[in-house]
Amino acid sequence: MMLKKLKQSLHLLAPISLLKQSEFGKLRGKLLLTALDVGARGGFDNLLTPIADIVDFIGFEPDKAEVKRLEDASLSKGSWASIRYLPLALGNKSDSRLLYLTQSPGCSSLLQSNFDMYSRYGREELFTVIGTTVVATVPLDDAAREYSFQDASYLKIDIQGAELEVLKTGHKLLSDSIVAIRAEVELQQIYKDQPLFPDIDFFLKENGFHLVDFHQPITWPLQTSVAALKSPFVIGRDCLGELIHTDVLYFKNLDAFSDTDENAIHVCIKAAMIALAYGRLSYAAVLLSKKLVKEYLVNVYGVDVEKAMEEARFMMNKHNKRNRLLSLVRLILGR
Repeated sequence: MMLKKLKQSLHLLAPISLLKQSEFGKLRGKLLLTALDVGARGGFDNLLTPIADIVDFIGFEPDKAEVKRLEDASLSKGSWASIRYLPLALGNKSDSRLLYLTQSPGCSSLLQSNFDMYSRYGREELFTVIGTTVVATVPLDDAAREYSFQDASYLKIDIQGAELEVLKTGHKLLSDSIVAIRAEVELQQIYKDQPLFPDIDFFLKENGFHLVDFHQPITWPLQTSVAALKSPFVIGRDCLGELIHTDVLYFKNLDAFSDTDENAIHVCIKAAMIALAYGRLSYAAVLLSKKLVKEYLVNVYGVDVEKAMEEARFMMNKHNKRNRLLSLVRLILGR
């Protein structure tokens, strides 16, 4: 049973019990933050699971059949404060656009896949276009007004090459309320004329965010006939292939935060909780150490910041040690 629990939390960057077993648990039922998942096929971004009790989740997925499946699966919403799926595609304007349907549904995109690129890695079973359909697209800020999430704090976006197009339609959200962004980025053009990681990085830095980390980088080996190689590479970096895509995590620059009024204080607290879910204790500590934020937390929520952070540090250290142990066990067992 212990090994099963460890395996379930291995992918998380903070312990799943972060709220339940710490002083921060006093926020449950009182503080709520809105998180957006643009490209929610398969279910909501689970890296926020450690703070799920205070997260109102809104997912975007243009495939109505997938939305129905997700809604049925979320009838028992687990720990999330609330879950809502919108059958929408986001884009640079309100328009009707072609969605290119690929052999693997999760690779469908507003951009046409790039055969010359993906075929050299033998990825035809994923990216080969098998048809098209027309979808209505909506800019991000317009959707925020229409569906009332102008105060969203977190944005995860994974829409197969169209990430920058959508980010550029969310200037108000990025300026006023979003404090953390997780995006999938490509290092090579899987889709024709798609922006790559440097383009997204430049845009987000220009809009007050800084790169915190890369998460789950994916490499593809070049397609080749192993039989044709006299000495196939089976160990070391030669077997890893080439870096193709990865998730990136961005946080709002710390100098953008203040504690001048109640709304600003809430923004600081929400940003700190997201940072904790991602295991970024130092970022959270800077925000929670602001004088008026500390006073607000103890006076309104009864949260002692020093005690809460000490508990979070202890839990994080324990979580990391357990995950290192499990990784070692899996390596030894070859699983």
